[in-house]
Amino acid sequence: MIFQEKHIEQIKRGEKTQTRRLNGRYLEGHTYCIQYGYGTKGIEGYRLKITGKRWESGPFNIPANQISKEDAWAEGGYSVQEYEELFKNFYKACKRGRVAYTFEVIRT
Repeated sequence: MIFQEKHIEQIKRGEKTQTRRLNGRYLEGHTYCIQYGYGTKGIEGYRLKITGKRWESGPFNIPANQISKEDAWAEGGYSVQEYEELFKNFYKACKRGRVAYTFEVIRT
């Protein structure tokens, strides 16, 4: 799974335990490498195990209170408003649904 550098550091420290994506390709119970970008190698010593998966409505139709305070915090220490703004800016043109994944870090 690809993450921004800031989020990778949060994952390593155990501060980020959720991520939201536009596709449902990641499977519950499976493990995935953590990457900085497409075509880069996974970060040595770390993998993510998907422990939960749920669909949410389209990002621009999500009311400010759709993501809980706890979920926003699990995304990396954000408030609900900060997280939704970050998501909107990252996925500017997207109007389809998103998938919320919870994960645990596996040290390898």
